Amino acid sequence: SALSQLHRGSQSAHCPSFTVAVNVADMTFEGWGHSKREARASAARVCLAALLARAGHVLPDQTRAKDFTVDDTTPYPVSEFQCLESKSKIEEQTKQNAVTETAQSQIERNLPTSSLFGATAPTPASKSPINVLYENHPGLLFICTYGDGTPLDSAQVPLQLAHSMRFKVVCQIKEQKFEGYGSSKKLAKLAAARSALAVLEEGRADIADSLLPSGYLSQTLADHIANLVNSKFSEMMKNDVIHSKRKVLAGIVMTTDSKVDGAKVIAVATGTKCVSGEHMSVRGRAVNDCHAEVAARRCLQRHLYTQLLLYASQKDPRKPIPEADIEPAEGGGYRLRPDRQLHMYVSTAPCGDGRIFSPHEQLQHEPDRHPNRLARGQLRTKIESGEGTIPVKNCNSLLQTWDGVMQSDMRAHRSVHIVAAAPLPSPAAPAGESSKHEARTPTRAPSFSVCWACTNTAPEVLNATTGKLENGQPSLLCKQSMFARWQYLIKKLPPLQQSHPDGTSVSLPNHLDTLLYNEAKLLSPTYQVAKDRLFQAFEKAKLGRWIKKPLEQDQFVCELLSADPAALFT
Repeated sequence: SALSQLHRGSQSAHCPSFTVAVNVADMTFEGWGHSKREARASAARVCLAALLARAGHVLPDQTRAKDFTVDDTTPYPVSEFQCLESKSKIEEQTKQNAVTETAQSQIERNLPTSSLFGATAPTPASKSPINVLYENHPGLLFICTYGDGTPLDSAQVPLQLAHSMRFKVVCQIKEQKFEGYGSSKKLAKLAAARSALAVLEEGRADIADSLLPSGYLSQTLADHIANLVNSKFSEMMKNDVIHSKRKVLAGIVMTTDSKVDGAKVIAVATGTKCVSGEHMSVRGRAVNDCHAEVAARRCLQRHLYTQLLLYASQKDPRKPIPEADIEPAEGGGYRLRPDRQLHMYVSTAPCGDGRIFSPHEQLQHEPDRHPNRLARGQLRTKIESGEGTIPVKNCNSLLQTWDGVMQSDMRAHRSVHIVAAAPLPSPAAPAGESSKHEARTPTRAPSFSVCWACTNTAPEVLNATTGKLENGQPSLLCKQSMFARWQYLIKKLPPLQQSHPDGTSVSLPNHLDTLLYNEAKLLSPTYQVAKDRLFQAFEKAKLGRWIKKPLEQDQFVCELLSADPAALFT
């Protein structure tokens, strides 16, 4: 057994010194430090080193910096605990190998290949984007302001700015201007330099547009989409300091022929939480998932329903409307106009693989031994009242979140092209990445979600815990509201001709008033088949089983059958 004794050496109040003595088998070992814990650890280290030395072992080097990203889970390599004699032999063998490698490299330099093609060029040192701009464009100018454009010498500092967009730097090169945001002036300047370099590199003659991946956005358009969403959110929350706080910002922008001119914001939303279990509604009155990506998608649905209302309000629903974003499709139904594109912007990587693994890491030939890699690509579920997600295997009792679907395909500041635009839009596919990077702050996420659609003048503020507005009323994004819009439109528009997998045609029931929500979703067999195929693909690839919602959540009827269309579609 060991007996420790504590003595206070220095009596200085601002810099005390403590000494701890450890007695082990009639041997005393002392250690000192500026705190009791530090002195106790020092004495234990001295004692352990002496005991290991007597046994022919050495204590691991404590001065070496620890690598917390190493894949090896052992705290210290085995070689650190080898006997002194064995370790000396290994060091001698290592020196001999180094001499052999040096001789081999000398032989390689004398080979004819080196004389023909020259020596291997050294790897160039990476330069900062700011240094690269100064070298290539000496006349550039950096202008720094607050995130909303307020000068730094202003008497009143803006309070509603997000932490990651507190400062704004404009890089001006001749007639071109590039913006960058950051939590500090240095980060904002670096972001502006990266944005400028991305656009200038894209405009070089030696980089053809054909080299870009299919469907990938230009850097100018991706940055423009990011600026539109951020500017719209700042404009909405200009006088609301409390609800301007957010961790993740998502938005959907519509463009015409993928051009910057004429781009308009369709939806803006914030939020990172799901509804609490006791507040789930069996009448469709609560929004279960208040993540920014999910809320922005629901706001897009509201816009599409409003576009369908334009056709439902005219005598001939099949007659094209030039100013509408959708048009009648051949064979029935409606579709997005061919010259319209929808892009989703997300300010930071959502929960899941996108935050755990880097999208830019290099592929290695050897097996990946990192413990977290075992869950890479698997479906993930949200932990109730938690900040992150966990991978799922074969479970049917949890709630699957939309950010679990995104996984590693979704990265920070990525614009997304919507591949389907129906009354219930399908998931999105990646298309481009903005140069403006925004990292999540370590602070706790707000327990509310701000949702805005272009059909509204003011945004809705949802309580993420209850899934309803702060006054307790249901949101315009809840299932009950969406179901009411579908009920109104299905009676005004010609039905889409569809058939079940067995060949039987789909027909609307005679009494729509008593139709349940889940029965209405089954009226789209094409969507149901595609969803089942997706779930089967996940299980076949051993990526987990899709977690289904409780059945009673979708077994409700529409309660807003006689609602005013002006209030329902506003």
